[in-house]
Amino acid sequence: MSSGPNLDSRMEGLRRGPIGMRSGGPPRANPPGVLVKRTGGGIQVGEHTGYLRMRGLPFSASREDIYRFFEDYNPIAESIVLTYRSDGRATGEAYV
Repeated sequence: MSSGPNLDSRMEGLRRGPIGMRSGGPPRANPPGVLVKRTGGGIQVGEHTGYLRMRGLPFSASREDIYRFFEDYNPIAESIVLTYRSDGRATGEAYV
């Protein structure tokens, strides 16, 4: 194992914390009453859109499977929608 200035500087970098870690106070908060909307799978603060998007489902998942999963929350069976490709194969996504 090597030692010297290169190893010491690498070890110092590890002690400082992960790359991109901010210091200098708490994270910034959004001003009161401001709607924050992020795209790309981020968070949304504001009015509920009325549906839940499910991803990563087994391709064999059925509406009945999803209904049973959410049955403690009284889902509306007719509102469960599975998505399919143009060739008829399941995408592994559903909306509840």
